[in-house]
Amino acid sequence: MELERSFSLYRESFYSRWQKNILNLSIIVAFVVLGIEIFTFHSLLSVAEKEFRKFTYICARIVIPSGINFGTILVTSFILKSRKVKTERKNFMVSFCFFMVCSVLSVFHNYFQILLLSTCISLLLCSIFGDTRILKIQVHLIIPIFFIASITFWCDKLTGIPIYKILTIICAIAFISFTYVFARAVVISQKDQLKYIRKIYERQNELVEELRIDPLTKLCNRMAFNETISRIINLKKDSDISPFIVMMDIDFFKKVNDRYGHICGDEVLVSLANIMRSNVSTRKAFRFGGEEFILLFEDDNQERIVKIVEKIRQEFSEKVYDFAPDESFTISAGISAWKEGFDDKKWIEWADKALYFAKENGRDQIKIAELK
Repeated sequence: MELERSFSLYRESFYSRWQKNILNLSIIVAFVVLGIEIFTFHSLLSVAEKEFRKFTYICARIVIPSGINFGTILVTSFILKSRKVKTERKNFMVSFCFFMVCSVLSVFHNYFQILLLSTCISLLLCSIFGDTRILKIQVHLIIPIFFIASITFWCDKLTGIPIYKILTIICAIAFISFTYVFARAVVISQKDQLKYIRKIYERQNELVEELRIDPLTKLCNRMAFNETISRIINLKKDSDISPFIVMMDIDFFKKVNDRYGHICGDEVLVSLANIMRSNVSTRKAFRFGGEEFILLFEDDNQERIVKIVEKIRQEFSEKVYDFAPDESFTISAGISAWKEGFDDKKWIEWADKALYFAKENGRDQIKIAELK
């Protein structure tokens, strides 16, 4: 779950940056085109005032295209700010916004033949999202847009002789086709890279997790315990939870090693670890060191915790070993709640005091720290 969340946050951040970049680029292009058209309008007024149709030019070159551009940009801005809209839909909307700006450039401002290919820029830029659906939708939209742009280009008196127009349109179709193939390759490459990054990230997390696991008992180790107890203490400061710590120790464990050997001693340690794991989440159980084990409860009640520890104590004492079939081994445990002002050392110290009290009073029992 943590891996999924971390990777999702990475993707969200990556896509969010590009959503803003593409939207900003759309705004810049829209304003630049508007500025050029206004400048061209004033230039044509002075050069060809008699032949120049002012109203037609203003509508066809300024009002309609700018209205489409800024209307799309405005809607996209609202969608990107909304927390209810999913990332995939935001990706699609910002891609569509830039596509519309490029389409307007292709249809309304194609003074130069190269502008027929404006939509290709959208294909290439939006391939950054690595979504084949966005790519396919844009390709399907390009067909009617290019058809309309070709008609406006053909009807323009300033674009040259018919054969030149035909060759220009054929070249444009070829270029758009090539752009789609290239953009699709970019999308596939992007997906492959994300898969590869994810595999590396998963492996890295596995290695980090291995550093947090005790190799013998397979419980979380001292490093993992230090991280967890710090997190719980910080969480307690900001929220109303009831954390508890349980410190357990195998009674007379040194005698087990001395009498039966370290291999048998390891078997006893693993046995206790397995019993702990069967009663609580692995994330709550830690090997503190040697024959000492700890349970950490983030938010629980004392009565339930005592029952859990008592069950562990009883199951462990009933465990039969091949190397000592007639002998039982026991544990002592100390439980401490968290008290205001405790740091990790103080909290462990109180659990250790309760454990010591259990040892002093005959072992094989549970004691609760009486916090003052």
